Amino acid sequence: MENEKGKVLLSAKELKEILGCNNNTLYELLARPDFPSFRIKSRHYVLYEDFLAWAREQAKQKAIGDSGPRFSVSKRTKKI
Repeated sequence: MENEKGKVLLSAKELKEILGCNNNTLYELLARPDFPSFRIKSRHYVLYEDFLAWAREQAKQKAIGDSGPRFSVSKRTKKI
């Protein structure tokens, strides 16, 4: 994945667009201890290169069948 704009940091909004996920999924990912995000005041950011390294590691773990942590969020139903 090329970083067309030469960005060093990805905001939560940009990360959401890249992953094509909803807000709930995004913030569950950002809360994971193995995900390389950090906060500046109340905003979440990810270094672009760290995100790529994390994504490569997730793909590698899945390819070799490792049972380690990976990006997988279970769907929750909300009863009203």
